[in-house]
Amino acid sequence: MIGCGYLAEDGVALRLTGQREVDRIQASWRRWFDTELDDWGCADPTDRALLDRALGKPPS
Repeated sequence: MIGCGYLAEDGVALRLTGQREVDRIQASWRRWFDTELDDWGCADPTDRALLDRALGKPPS
């Protein structure tokens, strides 16, 4: 991720370099979960909220 420019080292922490790229990665994960997990669905608000938490996205 650092080598691709998505994250940068900042001392002992990492910081994001581009929110657009992070959003794109989160959307990809969401699509993957929707197709691969039998008991999860992007149409279910509870499932969406849990995934948002897992992806570190603040509640909307």
